[in-house]
Amino acid sequence: MYRWAIPLAPLLACVALATPPPAGAVTVPGPNGLIAFTRSDGTFRDIWVAEADGSNAVDVMNTPDGDEGSPAWSPDGTRLVFALETAKQPTKQTDVLGALNVLDVAGGAMTQITPIALGASDPDWSPDGSRIVFNSQGGHSPFVYVVRPDGSGLRRITRRTRVFSLNPSDPPVALVAQFQPSWSPDGRQILFTNEPKPCSGHHRDSCSRDPKDAQPRNVFAMNVDGTGVRRLTRSPRFEGQPAWARAS
Repeated sequence: MYRWAIPLAPLLACVALATPPPAGAVTVPGPNGLIAFTRSDGTFRDIWVAEADGSNAVDVMNTPDGDEGSPAWSPDGTRLVFALETAKQPTKQTDVLGALNVLDVAGGAMTQITPIALGASDPDWSPDGSRIVFNSQGGHSPFVYVVRPDGSGLRRITRRTRVFSLNPSDPPVALVAQFQPSWSPDGRQILFTNEPKPCSGHHRDSCSRDPKDAQPRNVFAMNVDGTGVRRLTRSPRFEGQPAWARAS
Protein backbone atom coordinates (compact mmCIF):
# COMPACT_ATOMS: atom_id res chain seq x y z
CA MET A 1 0.00 0.00 0.00
CA TYR A 2 1.43 3.39 -0.97
CA ARG A 3 0.73 6.90 0.13
CA TRP A 4 2.64 10.18 0.17
CA ALA A 5 4.10 11.89 3.15
CA ILE A 6 5.85 15.26 3.43
CA PRO A 7 9.08 15.16 1.35
CA LEU A 8 12.17 15.84 3.42
CA ALA A 9 14.45 16.89 0.58
CA PRO A 10 14.51 20.56 1.73
CA LEU A 11 15.45 19.51 5.25
CA LEU A 12 18.15 17.18 3.92
CA ALA A 13 19.53 20.07 1.90
CA CYS A 14 19.61 22.25 5.02
CA VAL A 15 21.59 19.60 6.84
CA ALA A 16 24.08 19.30 4.02
CA LEU A 17 24.69 23.08 4.03
CA ALA A 18 24.59 23.58 7.80
CA THR A 19 27.70 24.47 9.75
CA PRO A 20 28.86 21.97 12.38
CA PRO A 21 27.11 22.33 15.77
CA PRO A 22 29.00 24.20 18.48
CA ALA A 23 30.99 22.31 21.08
CA GLY A 24 28.75 20.66 23.62
CA ALA A 25 25.73 20.48 21.33
CA VAL A 26 23.91 17.20 20.95
CA THR A 27 24.93 15.30 17.84
CA VAL A 28 23.60 12.05 16.45
CA PRO A 29 25.88 9.78 14.40
CA GLY A 30 24.38 8.83 11.06
CA PRO A 31 24.76 9.25 7.32
CA ASN A 32 22.19 12.06 7.07
CA GLY A 33 22.77 13.80 10.42
CA LEU A 34 19.05 13.78 11.27
CA ILE A 35 17.11 12.54 14.29
CA ALA A 36 13.62 11.04 14.34
CA PHE A 37 11.28 11.16 17.34
CA THR A 38 7.59 11.07 18.24
CA ARG A 39 5.50 14.01 19.37
CA SER A 40 1.95 13.82 20.74
CA ASP A 41 -0.78 16.45 20.79
CA GLY A 42 -2.56 14.54 23.54
CA THR A 43 -4.65 12.58 21.05
CA PHE A 44 -2.31 11.00 18.48
CA ARG A 45 1.46 10.56 18.10
CA ASP A 46 3.27 11.78 14.99
CA ILE A 47 6.84 11.17 13.83
CA TRP A 48 9.00 14.23 13.49
CA VAL A 49 12.43 14.61 11.91
CA ALA A 50 14.91 17.34 12.83
CA GLU A 51 18.55 18.25 12.57
CA ALA A 52 20.90 16.89 15.21
CA ASP A 53 20.55 20.04 17.35
CA GLY A 54 16.73 19.85 17.24
CA SER A 55 16.24 22.65 14.73
CA ASN A 56 14.12 22.61 11.57
CA ALA A 57 11.73 19.97 12.96
CA VAL A 58 9.22 18.61 10.44
CA ASP A 59 6.11 16.49 11.00
CA VAL A 60 6.82 13.92 8.30
CA MET A 61 3.56 11.97 8.38
CA ASN A 62 0.75 13.85 10.16
CA THR A 63 -1.58 10.84 10.11
CA PRO A 64 -5.02 12.18 11.07
CA ASP A 65 -6.44 9.11 12.82
CA GLY A 66 -3.56 6.91 13.95
CA ASP A 67 -0.55 6.70 16.24
CA GLU A 68 2.94 6.65 14.73
CA GLY A 69 5.72 5.14 16.81
CA SER A 70 8.98 3.20 17.08
CA PRO A 71 10.87 5.05 14.29
CA ALA A 72 14.16 3.46 13.20
CA TRP A 73 16.55 4.76 10.54
CA SER A 74 17.91 2.46 7.85
CA PRO A 75 21.70 2.03 8.08
CA ASP A 76 22.25 4.33 5.09
CA GLY A 77 19.91 7.00 6.49
CA THR A 78 17.62 7.08 3.45
CA ARG A 79 14.56 5.36 4.96
CA LEU A 80 12.56 5.26 8.17
CA VAL A 81 10.61 2.24 9.36
CA PHE A 82 7.88 2.87 11.93
CA ALA A 83 4.68 1.38 13.34
CA LEU A 84 1.37 3.01 12.43
CA GLU A 85 -1.35 2.01 14.93
CA THR A 86 -5.08 2.32 14.50
CA ALA A 87 -8.14 1.58 16.64
CA LYS A 88 -10.38 1.21 13.57
CA GLN A 89 -9.95 -2.58 13.37
CA PRO A 90 -10.32 -3.91 16.94
CA THR A 91 -10.33 -7.67 17.61
CA LYS A 92 -11.56 -9.78 20.51
CA GLN A 93 -8.09 -9.56 22.04
CA THR A 94 -7.03 -5.98 21.39
CA ASP A 95 -8.39 -2.49 20.69
CA VAL A 96 -5.31 -1.37 18.74
CA LEU A 97 -3.44 -2.91 15.79
CA GLY A 98 -0.30 -1.64 14.09
CA ALA A 99 1.41 -2.17 10.72
CA LEU A 100 5.02 -1.42 9.80
CA ASN A 101 5.61 1.21 7.15
CA VAL A 102 8.80 2.28 5.38
CA LEU A 103 9.19 5.93 4.43
CA ASP A 104 11.53 7.11 1.67
CA VAL A 105 12.91 10.16 3.43
CA ALA A 106 13.90 12.19 0.38
CA GLY A 107 10.94 11.43 -1.89
CA GLY A 108 8.20 11.00 0.69
CA ALA A 109 6.76 7.70 -0.61
CA MET A 110 5.50 5.34 2.08
CA THR A 111 5.02 1.59 1.79
CA GLN A 112 3.09 -0.60 4.23
CA ILE A 113 5.16 -3.76 4.62
CA THR A 114 3.22 -5.88 7.15
CA PRO A 115 -0.49 -6.77 7.32
CA ILE A 116 -2.56 -4.85 9.86
CA ALA A 117 -4.04 -8.06 11.28
CA LEU A 118 -0.59 -9.25 12.34
CA GLY A 119 0.13 -6.19 14.43
CA ALA A 120 3.71 -4.88 14.56
CA SER A 121 5.99 -2.98 16.91
CA ASP A 122 9.64 -2.36 17.82
CA PRO A 123 11.28 -2.63 14.37
CA ASP A 124 15.06 -2.78 13.96
CA TRP A 125 17.14 -2.90 10.75
CA SER A 126 19.75 -5.50 9.92
CA PRO A 127 23.19 -3.88 9.59
CA ASP A 128 23.16 -4.25 5.80
CA GLY A 129 19.63 -2.80 5.51
CA SER A 130 18.27 -5.89 3.73
CA ARG A 131 15.83 -6.98 6.46
CA ILE A 132 13.81 -5.62 9.37
CA VAL A 133 13.13 -7.52 12.59
CA PHE A 134 10.05 -6.75 14.71
CA ASN A 135 7.57 -8.30 17.11
CA SER A 136 3.92 -8.97 16.32
CA GLN A 137 1.33 -7.32 18.54
CA GLY A 138 -2.02 -8.44 17.26
CA GLY A 139 -3.79 -9.43 20.46
CA HIS A 140 -2.19 -12.86 20.43
CA SER A 141 1.12 -13.95 21.92
CA PRO A 142 3.80 -11.72 20.40
CA PHE A 143 6.44 -13.42 18.25
CA VAL A 144 9.54 -12.14 16.46
CA TYR A 145 9.37 -11.78 12.67
CA VAL A 146 11.68 -10.63 9.88
CA VAL A 147 10.64 -8.94 6.64
CA ARG A 148 12.36 -7.17 3.75
CA PRO A 149 11.93 -3.39 3.39
CA ASP A 150 9.62 -3.91 0.41
CA GLY A 151 7.31 -6.21 2.40
CA SER A 152 8.48 -9.48 0.86
CA GLY A 153 9.95 -12.42 2.76
CA LEU A 154 7.76 -12.05 5.87
CA ARG A 155 8.71 -14.89 8.21
CA ARG A 156 8.19 -15.74 11.86
CA ILE A 157 11.41 -16.85 13.54
CA THR A 158 10.32 -17.58 17.14
CA ARG A 159 7.80 -20.04 18.49
CA ARG A 160 6.48 -21.30 21.79
CA THR A 161 8.95 -23.67 23.39
CA ARG A 162 11.06 -24.15 26.49
CA VAL A 163 14.66 -23.00 26.65
CA PHE A 164 17.48 -23.43 29.11
CA SER A 165 19.73 -20.81 30.68
CA LEU A 166 23.46 -20.65 30.14
CA ASN A 167 23.58 -21.78 33.77
CA PRO A 168 22.85 -25.55 33.79
CA SER A 169 21.39 -25.35 37.31
CA ASP A 170 18.54 -23.03 36.22
CA PRO A 171 15.17 -24.59 35.38
CA PRO A 172 13.87 -24.30 31.80
CA VAL A 173 11.85 -21.19 30.92
CA ALA A 174 8.70 -21.04 28.80
CA LEU A 175 9.29 -19.03 25.63
CA VAL A 176 5.80 -17.55 25.16
CA ALA A 177 5.75 -13.82 24.34
CA GLN A 178 8.73 -12.16 22.65
CA PHE A 179 9.25 -8.40 22.42
CA GLN A 180 11.77 -5.70 21.50
CA PRO A 181 14.15 -7.47 19.10
CA SER A 182 17.56 -5.92 18.45
CA TRP A 183 19.89 -6.91 15.59
CA SER A 184 23.59 -7.43 16.40
CA PRO A 185 26.14 -5.22 14.58
CA ASP A 186 27.60 -8.24 12.77
CA GLY A 187 24.14 -9.29 11.57
CA ARG A 188 24.38 -12.78 13.05
CA GLN A 189 22.28 -12.59 16.22
CA ILE A 190 19.13 -10.99 17.60
CA LEU A 191 18.44 -10.02 21.19
CA PHE A 192 14.87 -10.01 22.50
CA THR A 193 12.83 -9.91 25.70
CA ASN A 194 10.68 -12.87 26.70
CA GLU A 195 7.63 -12.87 28.96
CA PRO A 196 6.28 -16.25 30.18
CA LYS A 197 2.71 -14.91 29.99
CA PRO A 198 1.39 -12.60 27.24
CA CYS A 199 -0.12 -10.04 29.60
CA SER A 200 1.32 -6.87 28.10
CA GLY A 201 0.79 -4.16 25.55
CA HIS A 202 -2.71 -3.59 24.20
CA HIS A 203 -3.87 -7.12 25.02
CA ARG A 204 -7.34 -7.49 26.45
CA ASP A 205 -7.23 -10.83 28.24
CA SER A 206 -7.88 -12.54 31.55
CA CYS A 207 -4.32 -12.38 32.84
CA SER A 208 -4.01 -11.30 36.44
CA ARG A 209 -2.88 -7.73 37.04
CA ASP A 210 -2.08 -8.38 40.69
CA PRO A 211 1.61 -7.48 41.25
CA LYS A 212 2.18 -10.72 43.17
CA ASP A 213 1.22 -12.66 40.03
CA ALA A 214 3.56 -10.73 37.75
CA GLN A 215 5.82 -12.79 35.50
CA PRO A 216 9.38 -11.48 35.11
CA ARG A 217 10.76 -10.60 31.70
CA ASN A 218 14.31 -11.66 30.84
CA VAL A 219 16.70 -11.06 27.95
CA PHE A 220 17.39 -13.81 25.40
CA ALA A 221 19.50 -14.15 22.26
CA MET A 222 19.19 -16.26 19.13
CA ASN A 223 20.60 -16.70 15.66
CA VAL A 224 18.89 -14.66 12.94
CA ASP A 225 17.01 -17.74 11.69
CA GLY A 226 15.50 -18.35 15.14
CA THR A 227 17.78 -21.22 16.11
CA GLY A 228 20.16 -21.32 19.06
CA VAL A 229 17.81 -19.56 21.51
CA ARG A 230 19.50 -19.00 24.87
CA ARG A 231 18.60 -17.16 28.05
CA LEU A 232 21.07 -14.45 29.04
CA THR A 233 19.60 -12.98 32.24
CA ARG A 234 17.82 -14.53 35.23
CA SER A 235 16.49 -11.60 37.23
CA PRO A 236 13.09 -11.90 38.98
CA ARG A 237 12.39 -8.34 37.81
CA PHE A 238 11.08 -6.90 34.54
CA GLU A 239 13.87 -6.47 31.99
CA GLY A 240 13.50 -5.04 28.53
CA GLN A 241 14.76 -2.87 25.66
CA PRO A 242 17.96 -4.89 25.04
CA ALA A 243 20.44 -3.15 22.73
CA TRP A 244 23.81 -4.00 21.24
CA ALA A 245 26.81 -1.69 21.43
CA ARG A 246 27.37 -0.55 17.86
CA ALA A 247 30.66 -1.35 16.17
CA SER A 248 33.01 1.64 16.05
